Amino acid sequence: MRVRDIMTAHPLTLSPEMSLEDASWTLDRHRIGGAPVVHNGKVVGVLSKTDLIGRIPGGTEACRVERAMTPLVISVRPDDPIGTAVTTMLREGVHRVLVLDDDDHLSGIVTSTDVLRAIERGRGDLTPFTEEHHAEAAVAVIESDP
Repeated sequence: MRVRDIMTAHPLTLSPEMSLEDASWTLDRHRIGGAPVVHNGKVVGVLSKTDLIGRIPGGTEACRVERAMTPLVISVRPDDPIGTAVTTMLREGVHRVLVLDDDDHLSGIVTSTDVLRAIERGRGDLTPFTEEHHAEAAVAVIESDP
């Protein structure tokens, strides 16, 4: 299984100019814990509910998405194995990774819930190896079997 098989394509995105109050309402309305932040077609960060904690004191300029978002974009590619997304989320301590195409345009998002759904459906091969690695491992086991 590949990332493209479990990702949410065309995810909801937020604008950096959006107020944190509107962003919070949008996340709640769509029942999601975070979303990519896109400016002029380019991913510039991610805003999660954790980023919002204690940050909505009023309508000041400091209460914009761009001031609270995480500017680091943690991503995988659509053709990566699902295990790569899982390993990346665990290593980075995040609940979602963005899926970027070869031109770094947003293709989708994979969340921990997407991974759990794939496992529940029996589709979640979480091994971050390619088919070649699996073949090499199988040959090694056969060769070492007495």
